[in-house]
Amino acid sequence: MAVTMSLTIIARAMKKQKVLCKGLSTVETLGCINVLCSDKTGTITENRMTVTSASISSTEATPEIAHKAMSQETSGISRAWKQLWHVATLCCGAKFDGDSQNRPVAEKVILGDATDQATLRFAETLSPTVPLLEKWRQVLEVPFNSRNKV
Repeated sequence: MAVTMSLTIIARAMKKQKVLCKGLSTVETLGCINVLCSDKTGTITENRMTVTSASISSTEATPEIAHKAMSQETSGISRAWKQLWHVATLCCGAKFDGDSQNRPVAEKVILGDATDQATLRFAETLSPTVPLLEKWRQVLEVPFNSRNKV
């Protein structure tokens, strides 16, 4: 049921943007992704990416607005933003350079690829990531394989 609902939501959103998919496999692929990054302005070629907005269900917000939403403890959407923060922090291959830890988020040096850098900077904008990272340790990493999508 969750897959059907996801595909329906995605199909409606794509219809509003006047996007026509030639095959259902395209919609199915979009329905199972966790993060969609696109390069329309040379961000990948310049190795610089930023998260300008994120969505939870039909709620879209800038990182700053999402940060404010996280602080509203009684809100159901607050819990969803916190879960996104957990995932963005813990499932990210980038790390902050220790020498820049006291700088503002936008000026911190991050080691990792452009997508992971953008994800970690987004997570840090939502809430400090160091306390969460200190509570968890990585025990296994399975590198992505484009051949079998694992």
